[in-house]
Amino acid sequence: MGGFAENLKVLRSQKGWRQEDLANALGISKQVVSNYKNGSRSPSFDGLINIAQAFAYSTDHLLGVSDYQDHNKEAFSGCIEEQILKFILALQVHLDEQREA
Repeated sequence: MGGFAENLKVLRSQKGWRQEDLANALGISKQVVSNYKNGSRSPSFDGLINIAQAFAYSTDHLLGVSDYQDHNKEAFSGCIEEQILKFILALQVHLDEQREA
């Protein structure tokens, strides 16, 4: 997990995009993308969200604060559903223990 500039470079490479391609997708100049790449400039919050959406990655992953990459709602929903299921099962165990006591 790297920082923003490194992660942006990796994502561009994986997608086969040049700086110009990303600039066109985001509606910004190639120079701004270059500044992001070399770390001399950071995107605004809206810019970060737009970049994350362009690559279908989470903003946390782009910033290097999480290994969770996919911001796809279905993948995120699956994580939430799994946590809810674990909670329900733990609650059921607790209730069963309470009935036996």
